[in-house]
Amino acid sequence: MSEYYYLIPSLPSLDFSEPCPLSAEAFLAMCKGNVSDRDYANLSTLDISGGEGCTFARRWSEFYAAFRTALSDARLRRSSAASSSKEQADPQIQQCIAQALAEENPLEAELIMLKFLYAKAGEMAGLAWFDTDALFCYAVKLRILQRKDLFSAREGKAEFNRLFAGLQSVIFETNT
Repeated sequence: MSEYYYLIPSLPSLDFSEPCPLSAEAFLAMCKGNVSDRDYANLSTLDISGGEGCTFARRWSEFYAAFRTALSDARLRRSSAASSSKEQADPQIQQCIAQALAEENPLEAELIMLKFLYAKAGEMAGLAWFDTDALFCYAVKLRILQRKDLFSAREGKAEFNRLFAGLQSVIFETNT
């Protein structure tokens, strides 16, 4: 039986359409003492771009690197600069990036890409439920949700207004 048999079911469920249910720190606290020291160290350094420690983490790192390369190439082509990669990206990646780049609203474009990454992580984990791959997939999905939660139109507008008001006060103070 896997050492994660009891840990994984105790984690809150993740859903892209919902806010992230816990922080990375809370997740790591739940893992502390329930996973090997090696897996804990690897989970601690894992981020949205991947990491080490299991088959899923390595495969995700390779996939995310290909995704970032395809995104950079698409942006270069869009700005009429030469592409850095001779290799054609996966058709799913190309479709996601084309859809995101066609979006006028940068927030919506980011959400399109994050939703794709979230779905791809689940697809890559496959039928892994109570093993290292499942735990690392959970960690990647958690990071994606945390990134998604950073993008809120209302909070963005409030922060813009706060910064703008601060700039106005500095400008008016220097003029007097």
